[in-house]
Amino acid sequence: MYSLDASAIDLSLELFPWAAHRDDTANVKLSVALSDQIIGLTSTHAMKRNAPKLRLVRYMDFETGKVYEFLTNHYELASTTIAAIYKDRRQVELFFKPIKQNLKIKSFVGLSRNAVLT
Repeated sequence: MYSLDASAIDLSLELFPWAAHRDDTANVKLSVALSDQIIGLTSTHAMKRNAPKLRLVRYMDFETGKVYEFLTNHYELASTTIAAIYKDRRQVELFFKPIKQNLKIKSFVGLSRNAVLT
């Protein structure tokens, strides 16, 4: 498990004595909890096809308390990068969701940009 310091928020020592950092200052640190694991698929089907090992990245959002799990085949990218990519991807999906739900497209006339827009 990796715990990375993201930032520190300065607080009033008078109001938050439990957050004492030094004799004259108080702060609280925001953290991101990450976990990284390699997973091998062991089903007969996966083994026959030589399925590659996957990387499981767990990310805990401290604002909501939710834990997210992402499967990826990217081993070079940092866990924080994987979590940020999927977080951004989710925002794109949430943006397009109402558009896809409300547009009543039954078929396209063609594949060009003009055909899709008309």
